[in-house]
Amino acid sequence: MNQNMFTSLQDVVDYINDYLKCPVTIEDGGHRLLAYSKHDIKTDPARIETIVTRQVPQKVIHRLWENGIIQQLNESHEPIRIDSIDDVGLGNRIAISIRHQQEVLGYIWIIEFENEIPPEGFAFISEVREAVKTFLLQIREKQKEKVEGLQQFFHQLLTERLPTDKEVESVSTMLNRKFPTKWNVVVFQFQEVIGKQIEKQLIYYFQSTHSVNVVFSFSRQEELIVFLNGEKCDDTTITAFIEETIATISQRFSIKVEAGVGQTYHRIEHVSKSYVEAVEVIRLKTIFQTELQECYRYQSLGIYKYLDVIIEKKKHENSPPMPLVQLLEYDQKNQTELIPSLEAFLTKDCNVNEAAKLLHIHPNTLTYRIKRIVEITKIDLRNPNEKLSLYLELKLLHYSG
Repeated sequence: MNQNMFTSLQDVVDYINDYLKCPVTIEDGGHRLLAYSKHDIKTDPARIETIVTRQVPQKVIHRLWENGIIQQLNESHEPIRIDSIDDVGLGNRIAISIRHQQEVLGYIWIIEFENEIPPEGFAFISEVREAVKTFLLQIREKQKEKVEGLQQFFHQLLTERLPTDKEVESVSTMLNRKFPTKWNVVVFQFQEVIGKQIEKQLIYYFQSTHSVNVVFSFSRQEELIVFLNGEKCDDTTITAFIEETIATISQRFSIKVEAGVGQTYHRIEHVSKSYVEAVEVIRLKTIFQTELQECYRYQSLGIYKYLDVIIEKKKHENSPPMPLVQLLEYDQKNQTELIPSLEAFLTKDCNVNEAAKLLHIHPNTLTYRIKRIVEITKIDLRNPNEKLSLYLELKLLHYSG
């Protein structure tokens, strides 16, 4: 096959369609539509929605990952046959990935209805893939310079550098959108440096999500940093986006990840503050894993975000207050767990049943322990000031190890 016979991807899909008599689509590595052939009145909902939105529906992508189809496509050098998945509107298909070295550049999808593709059709698909690869490499090179320019700009925002009006105008042009007036920064932190292929898949995922408005995202060492348009998403929406992303990362890559989001800021030079706050959320979540397990927003940290300030205030004190010293000594001497019991009791706002669940003990056992704590320390757990003071001191003990 002479690749010079094609002047565009549209030429390629039309050529495949004429040869196989089946509808064809070509997507990039993020499942964004690049070209599609004509089809008869009879087609499936997934193809229609893909053409209308210029993007494969997320429900279809999720199911393909869930069924291991994307993984198989990304590893295979040959076309594979995919049976219909009716609940997401996907009919029978033949698909093949287009790869350059280890990078997935895109996919060719061919719908099979009445015309089942014969074995020689599979050889034809493998051959025509090379023509598609040439065009996808050209597209990648055109995008590379633009992405590098955007990455440099957003990286500088994290250093509190104030951009010029000209730079803002240039970035708005590259983004093809109006520059936001409100910003949130979300940070996803991995346990090791993110691989290029995973980074690319996640950035594609952010670009295709409709729950929030992602302005730009890039990776830096173990972090994947996402800049959100704060004008178009509230706290509940952002939390849902974080939870969905963590679930997607776990499903697709089996990687453990933690996340945090900073507050909304109106001034572009304050975007770095939102980033610092997001990182602080993650840091505190690693220390207080139980208490902050479901916390992602900086403004939801409550008293935990003031612990550093309190520690600075107390740095000249040599030991915890006497009630906690008494309990620590008692626990060490008698191999008991009065300190963690008191912490759980106060964390659950003195609810015995909830605190007992947290400790995995019977409520009667906790009731006995609380009674013993009062006997040893003479503290008054009906006094809100005393309870708050003890709660703070316990968190400071935990925080300082």
